[in-house]
Amino acid sequence: MPSWFHTPFGHRKKEAVSKDTRPPITVKFTKDGKGSFECIIKANMMHADVKNAFLRSMSEKLAIDQITVYDSSRLRLPCSYDLFLSRESDASMAKLNKTKYNSLLDVVVAKQSPAERALDRADIYRFTAENEECDVRFQPPDDIFKDKNNKVIESQTETLFVKARLAGTWVVDSYIQSGSFGRGWNGVNVHTSDKVFVKTFRSFSDRPQRSRKNSAEYTAELVKKQEAAIHKEIEVLLHPKFGLATSHPAVVSNSLCYGDVQVPNTGTRGEMFFIMTEDLCEGGELFNYLCPPEPPYVRSFSEDTCRRLFRQIASGVAHLHNIGAYHRDLKLENLVVDGHFNVKIMDFGSLKFDDQMLSIIGHDGASSLVATTYVGIGTGGYKPLDSRAEFSKGGGGYDPAAVDVWSCGVILFYLCVGDEVFRKLGGQMCFRLIESIITGKEHKDFLSAAGVLEEPPRSCPPHTKLWEFLSEVEISEELQHLINLMLDLDPSNRIDIHRVLAHEWFDEHDACNELFFAEMRSRPIEKGNNIVIPFGKLVKTLDEAKYVLMRAIPMSPTDEPYHIEHLQDEIHIGRDEDDNVLFRVVFDKTLKCTLKWKNGDLKGWIHFHLCVKEALGYDTGAREIARAKQEMAN
Repeated sequence: MPSWFHTPFGHRKKEAVSKDTRPPITVKFTKDGKGSFECIIKANMMHADVKNAFLRSMSEKLAIDQITVYDSSRLRLPCSYDLFLSRESDASMAKLNKTKYNSLLDVVVAKQSPAERALDRADIYRFTAENEECDVRFQPPDDIFKDKNNKVIESQTETLFVKARLAGTWVVDSYIQSGSFGRGWNGVNVHTSDKVFVKTFRSFSDRPQRSRKNSAEYTAELVKKQEAAIHKEIEVLLHPKFGLATSHPAVVSNSLCYGDVQVPNTGTRGEMFFIMTEDLCEGGELFNYLCPPEPPYVRSFSEDTCRRLFRQIASGVAHLHNIGAYHRDLKLENLVVDGHFNVKIMDFGSLKFDDQMLSIIGHDGASSLVATTYVGIGTGGYKPLDSRAEFSKGGGGYDPAAVDVWSCGVILFYLCVGDEVFRKLGGQMCFRLIESIITGKEHKDFLSAAGVLEEPPRSCPPHTKLWEFLSEVEISEELQHLINLMLDLDPSNRIDIHRVLAHEWFDEHDACNELFFAEMRSRPIEKGNNIVIPFGKLVKTLDEAKYVLMRAIPMSPTDEPYHIEHLQDEIHIGRDEDDNVLFRVVFDKTLKCTLKWKNGDLKGWIHFHLCVKEALGYDTGAREIARAKQEMAN
């Protein structure tokens, strides 16, 4: 076979392909190992053209995304030509033995996995010639989110989309929260009953609209911008290094999926891209632990707990940098907590890989990689001057690794002194302090200017006025020194993430399990950690209330019964390995029931109180209680 056959088509730009006049080749392949077919492949074909050539050579009528191409060793090559430019650095692809392409290719007509379908759909978009029609869109169609009146009402999607079935595999169980372009859901694998997290993308009409009287031209432009934003996030997930990036325990894993969607609540259906992960992160955002919804509203962590939390964050960032990936939007809201209070990094819409960056030659003759995207990258309160277009020197790019370290420094700063900043400034200014300092809006001299360093060996900006402003904060000199190193205005002098982890502050011990879990459990993340169930009006005696509550107590997450101990006005439920009570159920004089979390991990607490609330749900509770009272009477 000619050499060009072994060069993936995606390694050439679209405009260059049409000029390729090298002679075509004839490829023999089999379908399911039965029968032999021949297909003519031309050097100027794009990915979709190759698949269409396979389709035309077969007698069956199939859709283009029903075909997956494998080599004779059963190694999946969606098409041997769909390896695009950024995959050149993928080690697994580099190791492929090119002689495998000389053997017969199998075209397997089978139901693809949602991840395979996502890759194929995206590749059709990538490799369809610019002058050809392409039906692939990354934002979902509005039809999926229409109600029974054929309207898309953004505020109703949270309810209507519950029970939706995705790719015949996952069912949306409940709504969590939404961002600008996506929505988060709890889901269940219908085949295994495993719980998962699902992120769907908003359709255009399912986004909050500032004005519904926009001109058709303006609306079309907004649709185009949303499509581009979602496309950008999906391209990150399709990068060959993305799977490696999310292999670290401090980074949330994500699988891009594509498939059919059925919404039984409205009878609508369609197809769309979505993201699935088994990293549930039941604890929500780390921000909510620092800023609970109850006074004092900002509660900084003890230094040992800060170290335990931040060690995980820095380790995850170091892993990303090791493989040439840079987050560029690190902030408290993009750090989530799992059922054991482990912190994980999420939201990869701004992630950049080294093979997507520009190589420049510095004054010293050394080459370095820089990112050149300023607009739409990062969040104001966590961005350094070097990643801000208005402050960049000639727009020549910036070091994204240094940007991540600055953002980590801001995160660590608020974890340990956020309460004092809030006490001094209050309101939203609390989390805009660093931004207002570096942009010169307020306290512009709080940070030492670039190049103003302490004497070696500590060699870092002292930021004297900042720490004088926060003089009532009690933190160690080592922690203050580390923050100073990370918040250096000069990115070339700023400490890197590996030196962060090697800093002497990390030589001290992290908070032990007992103290760490106690501190994390003490922080209400949703209007308090105590769950109140007001069914007292429906029962007359404490015995009735206890009986009803006992019926609602579930099995433990391991399907073992909880140890239960009855006291006069309360019930103790469960024991940990140290024989500590896990949960308390307390009744007051009105027979109101309060569930209290005493010990155990967050995952166990969430399982317990959600199961109790489900059994005594406010919509069905009256019926359950009436049934229980009737059983007691009998």
